[in-house]
Amino acid sequence: MLQAAATGRDRNAAQPPAELEGFRRSMRRFAEHYSALPVKTQATCPVCRRVVPAVFERCGRQVVLTYHCGGCGRPREVHADAIWSEVASDFPGSRRRTLTGGPIQPVLRRLPRTVQTLCPECCAVIVGRTFVEGGAVYMEKSCPEHGHFRDCVSPDALLYSKAAWWTFQEHPG
Repeated sequence: MLQAAATGRDRNAAQPPAELEGFRRSMRRFAEHYSALPVKTQATCPVCRRVVPAVFERCGRQVVLTYHCGGCGRPREVHADAIWSEVASDFPGSRRRTLTGGPIQPVLRRLPRTVQTLCPECCAVIVGRTFVEGGAVYMEKSCPEHGHFRDCVSPDALLYSKAAWWTFQEHPG
C-alpha cells in the first residue's frame, strides 16, 4: 500500500498556529465578564430613545433589561435569551448537543432577544441585543473597551420576522 510522505504542514495539522491561538484568546477575553447575570451594558431607552446605562438581570425565569435613564426612570424589558437560560428549540427534532457533546444553542426567533456578537473594533465576543424600533430591526452592543454600537439589521421588521420563522428545511444546529 502506498502512503503519502508527511510534510511539515501535515505534521502540524492538529496544532493550530500560535498566532491563531492568541487571536482566539483575545476574542474570548470578556467571557468572564459576560458569564453570569447581572451584566452591565448600554442600551437605547425605549421611552426617550437615548443611549443609557442598562443591566441584564434575571427576574424569575426570565432575562430582563433594566434601563437606568435619568429622564424616564427604570423601564424594564423582557428579552428572549439562550445565553444565560436553558431553552429548547421550537423546531421539532432539533438536537441539544453536537456529536462531540458540546451544547447547541437553539435559534431564537422572538424579539427583543439577547445575542452573542462581535465588537466591530476588536473582534471580541460580546453580548448585545436585537430589537424592534420604529418598524425596523436593530442590533446594539457595548464593548467594555470600545463602547456602544448600533446597526440596522433590517428596515422591515415584518419581513425579518417572517424570515426568522422560515426554516428552508434546515435543522438548527
